[in-house]
Amino acid sequence: MTSMDTVSPDLTDGRVHALKVHHVYREQAAYDSISRALRNVDHARVPAHLTPILRRWESITSNPDAQQKRWRELLAQDTGDVPQSCSWAEVRVRGEELLSEAGWDESTIDNQKNLDEFFSTCDAELESLIVGENTVRQILFDNDALSAASAMYQNNPISSAINTTVATELAARAACCPSRLAVAEIGAGTGALTDPVLDALRNTHVDYTFSDVSRWFLHRAKLRYAGRPGMNFGIVDINAAPSEALDSLHPGSGFDVIACGNVAHNALSPVQLLSELSAQLRPKGSIYLIETGTEHLPLQISMRFLMAPDPNGPRQEFQDARGSSGRIFLNREEWVEAATAAGLTVKSRYPEKHHPLEWLDQFSLELIKEDSVS
Repeated sequence: MTSMDTVSPDLTDGRVHALKVHHVYREQAAYDSISRALRNVDHARVPAHLTPILRRWESITSNPDAQQKRWRELLAQDTGDVPQSCSWAEVRVRGEELLSEAGWDESTIDNQKNLDEFFSTCDAELESLIVGENTVRQILFDNDALSAASAMYQNNPISSAINTTVATELAARAACCPSRLAVAEIGAGTGALTDPVLDALRNTHVDYTFSDVSRWFLHRAKLRYAGRPGMNFGIVDINAAPSEALDSLHPGSGFDVIACGNVAHNALSPVQLLSELSAQLRPKGSIYLIETGTEHLPLQISMRFLMAPDPNGPRQEFQDARGSSGRIFLNREEWVEAATAAGLTVKSRYPEKHHPLEWLDQFSLELIKEDSVS
């Protein structure tokens, strides 16, 4: 296994510490949001498809000392920065102060403010969300305002580093490819990964398949990337024969690269998903998997709702450790196990241990077929 690890000079100790303290404030505010919702909501009103969220909340709040211990360990000696309670208004004010004092640039600060505003809005609507009277999708994409999604998946230090690393890897591959590089992106959504990859490939010949389960995202992408040569767009549902869907979009020839940015955790069976994607790889092809391994608490009051099953559809459950635990993410080791079960092996990973942002537990894995290992 090789490493793609690089560390930006922007990640000084002071800036990283500011991110950690801001993170802990968010965690405490989200914990308070969950606790309040559990007290105020009539549990009998929670619809069946949202009951797993309620049960997960109960599990999270069953051991408050464990949460405090986790935050103290993150901040090491600076335990004075661990709040006992926190409002989202305090998070917004304190977060901006921390990042500004640490010397973060205005763009990073603005993106984090957008994310805090999104979490704050979810907090204000949390009781209506858990009983199914409102949706996070409506909050997140209200008036096509995707600033929160960009802040979460693109315009933050760790996501930017991961996306840039993957884009650089693809550019290097394209430079050595004797024919047109064929790339498929699964769950491309807002284009958080698409943008840096296409920028890195701007001077190369590439066939790029942008796919998502949402027609709205596809329509938006067709407008955004209009005029870009080699682009193709189509529906791919990772839980409904994704291999067949990819083959219909790029018949018969397979792909050099299949990229899954923050989408594979939606697979009911990760092993089956990886097996199907592997079947679409050309010789020496790679799957790039970008995931989060830790359920940070702000996600429990926001993006977690996007993973709830369709209330009008069939009952679907994860066919892995999450099915019994109520978790929504697999950690890095569990993804490696799933890859191995699918006949894949890890060629490279980012970030490595001891990277300044490794504690956020966002990562990328480059997976190749075991018979491609030299």
